[in-house]
Amino acid sequence: SFASCEYRVLAFYLVKPVKDPQQEVLQHKAWCRSNGLVGRVWVSRDGLNVQLSGLTLACERYADFVARRFASFRRAEPIVCKMDAVPELAFPRLRVKAKKLVSLNEQLLKGGIDMSDRGEDLEPAEWRQKLRGLSRGEPGKL
Repeated sequence: SFASCEYRVLAFYLVKPVKDPQQEVLQHKAWCRSNGLVGRVWVSRDGLNVQLSGLTLACERYADFVARRFASFRRAEPIVCKMDAVPELAFPRLRVKAKKLVSLNEQLLKGGIDMSDRGEDLEPAEWRQKLRGLSRGEPGKL
């Protein structure tokens, strides 16, 4: 288990309007560099796509940084993200760019995205077992 590791991989989408993607790129790049994060952040007019790696505290603080930058007029809401422990930095360098995100269905955006509606995390041995089962014709889905 990597739970005791000091590094994390942080991943999330944030679907919120971005007024000035180029300015947002500069802010995120500066924050990530000054806090030792590596990976990628894509910024578009529709939001962010983030996959970063760094020390646990830096990853947690980045999620807070993003939540504050995209807070509604009342308060910052926590970012729904995935953060996994890893034994070392998962990416070789930092890339922060203004880039078009995968187009999203307008109806889906208006109705909201339920980020809790996702699959379960599996350990590698469990994953291999499920794959073997499927190759033998056992029912299931991945």
